[in-house]
Amino acid sequence: MLAVIEETYGRSIAEWHDIIHSCGVTRHMQFVTHVKTVHAMGHGHANALVGWTLAGEVAPPEAGSSDDS
Repeated sequence: MLAVIEETYGRSIAEWHDIIHSCGVTRHMQFVTHVKTVHAMGHGHANALVGWTLAGEVAPPEAGSSDDS
Protein backbone atom coordinates (compact mmCIF):
# COMPACT_ATOMS: atom_id res chain seq x y z
CA MET A 1 0.00 0.00 0.00
CA LEU A 2 2.87 2.40 0.70
CA ALA A 3 4.05 2.23 -2.90
CA VAL A 4 0.51 3.06 -4.06
CA ILE A 5 0.44 6.08 -1.74
CA GLU A 6 3.76 7.29 -3.17
CA GLU A 7 2.58 6.83 -6.75
CA THR A 8 -0.87 8.34 -6.21
CA TYR A 9 0.15 11.43 -4.24
CA GLY A 10 3.65 12.06 -5.65
CA ARG A 11 5.58 12.11 -2.38
CA SER A 12 7.89 9.58 -0.80
CA ILE A 13 6.91 7.90 2.46
CA ALA A 14 9.79 9.80 4.13
CA GLU A 15 8.20 13.07 2.98
CA TRP A 16 4.82 11.99 4.38
CA HIS A 17 6.48 11.15 7.71
CA ASP A 18 7.93 14.67 7.83
CA ILE A 19 4.52 16.16 7.02
CA ILE A 20 2.79 14.10 9.70
CA HIS A 21 5.39 14.86 12.37
CA SER A 22 5.49 18.59 11.62
CA CYS A 23 1.81 19.43 11.18
CA GLY A 24 1.26 20.43 14.81
CA VAL A 25 -1.47 18.02 15.88
CA THR A 26 -1.20 15.21 18.42
CA ARG A 27 -3.96 12.66 17.89
CA HIS A 28 -4.37 9.98 15.24
CA MET A 29 -7.63 11.28 13.77
CA GLN A 30 -6.33 14.86 13.82
CA PHE A 31 -3.38 13.68 11.70
CA VAL A 32 -5.75 11.83 9.37
CA THR A 33 -7.99 14.89 9.00
CA HIS A 34 -4.97 17.11 8.34
CA VAL A 35 -3.60 14.85 5.60
CA LYS A 36 -7.05 14.47 4.02
CA THR A 37 -7.85 18.17 4.13
CA VAL A 38 -4.53 19.80 3.32
CA HIS A 39 -3.18 17.17 0.93
CA ALA A 40 -6.42 15.78 -0.57
CA MET A 41 -5.58 12.21 0.41
CA GLY A 42 -8.34 9.61 0.65
CA HIS A 43 -9.37 8.39 4.10
CA GLY A 44 -8.06 4.84 3.71
CA HIS A 45 -4.63 5.96 2.55
CA ALA A 46 -4.42 8.68 5.19
CA ASN A 47 -5.44 6.33 7.99
CA ALA A 48 -2.97 3.64 6.89
CA LEU A 49 -0.11 6.11 6.50
CA VAL A 50 -0.74 7.81 9.84
CA GLY A 51 -1.14 4.49 11.64
CA TRP A 52 2.07 3.16 10.14
CA THR A 53 3.95 6.35 10.99
CA LEU A 54 2.67 6.58 14.56
CA ALA A 55 3.53 2.92 15.17
CA GLY A 56 7.14 3.99 14.81
CA GLU A 57 7.77 2.45 11.43
CA VAL A 58 10.63 3.96 9.47
CA ALA A 59 10.43 4.79 5.80
CA PRO A 60 12.75 2.72 3.63
CA PRO A 61 15.66 4.61 2.09
CA GLU A 62 14.79 6.25 -1.19
CA ALA A 63 16.15 4.60 -4.32
CA GLY A 64 19.59 5.89 -5.19
CA SER A 65 20.30 7.26 -1.71
CA SER A 66 23.45 6.27 0.11
CA ASP A 67 23.78 5.58 3.82
CA ASP A 68 27.58 5.64 3.87
CA SER A 69 27.88 8.57 6.29
